[in-house]
Amino acid sequence: MMNEVAYKLKFNYGNLAIELDGDKDFIKDEISFLLSEVHKLQTPKPEIQNNSTTINPENNVNASGDVEIEIVDGEGTNCQSQASTSNIPKVPHIKEFLANYKTNIGQKNALLLAYYVNNVLNKEFFEEQEIINLWKISGLKPMARIWQAILDGKNNRGYYDVAEKGKGKISLNGIYTVENELLIKK
Repeated sequence: MMNEVAYKLKFNYGNLAIELDGDKDFIKDEISFLLSEVHKLQTPKPEIQNNSTTINPENNVNASGDVEIEIVDGEGTNCQSQASTSNIPKVPHIKEFLANYKTNIGQKNALLLAYYVNNVLNKEFFEEQEIINLWKISGLKPMARIWQAILDGKNNRGYYDVAEKGKGKISLNGIYTVENELLIKK
């Protein structure tokens, strides 16, 4: 019976942790996929762990933007993996995104932040705390009741399809408003 060498991929992003065990090819495929997903989120923090060896791909970015990862198996064999990050589109920071839009009214600012989460970050739903955090990061004039602006936008203007219990989704009317009325024409 042959002893298969097990590889382990340990991925941490904020409070999300993923651990995968498998053969070399499986782990290499997962590294490429996870790196591309992390780069979409702008802050890559994957770690690869095998026995007592931990490698952080952030430290292995070469001049062309490729990430080189060295995996050492239990027998001391080195395997090279390379994931290209040069063709992954960069997600703009919230401040860069807002620079292209008119931001002056609380309800429309909330709409812009919701649009950013749903359409730029490609999340199906936005959450209340996520909007609050983006509001703080964005440098927009603070509001006392941010979620109330979202509820008012849903009830009075139809900006959202769902806006209940701390979760929401932007409506077609909301998307139209952002892309046609709030966009600064250059």
